[in-house]
Amino acid sequence: MYSKTFKIGLICIMLLVCQFKLIAQNSNFTGKWKVMIDSSDFGGLPQKTAAPSMIEVKLTGDSVAVSRTFGEEGAMGETLQFAASQKEVLSPDGNTLRKSKVSWSKDKKYIIFDWLYEVGGNEWHYTRTETWNLSADGKTLTIDRITILPEKTDKVKAVYQKL
Repeated sequence: MYSKTFKIGLICIMLLVCQFKLIAQNSNFTGKWKVMIDSSDFGGLPQKTAAPSMIEVKLTGDSVAVSRTFGEEGAMGETLQFAASQKEVLSPDGNTLRKSKVSWSKDKKYIIFDWLYEVGGNEWHYTRTETWNLSADGKTLTIDRITILPEKTDKVKAVYQKL
């Protein structure tokens, strides 16, 4: 019959193929995305502050790099490791601490970003969660964002088209 080495080799090849398919499926998030204003719901907030006008995504097997452009302010970027502990970044003025985390949904179909902002030495804080959902054809990205502030909750649904 087949040797033990052959069976182990075959199993390794099958695992590599499965891993490649998973990375290929998830890599559809990669690219440049432009907000579709008419398809989005900014929850009563101005589009310039509710959602980036452009997003650029670079996805690897263990991390995601996202660059967001809001109006004329220029791009703001961050790179986060999947399944890592929170990444802490202090604002240049030292007033705001941002704790960021990214993960895959259990079925590997959605990317979930979580942020906790601590402003003024923890005197005031808010949380924000974004769930990224890619359309079946990979041409539309929908981001559902919930921001929980001490006085209210904002919900934004931003829809993006792949460029």
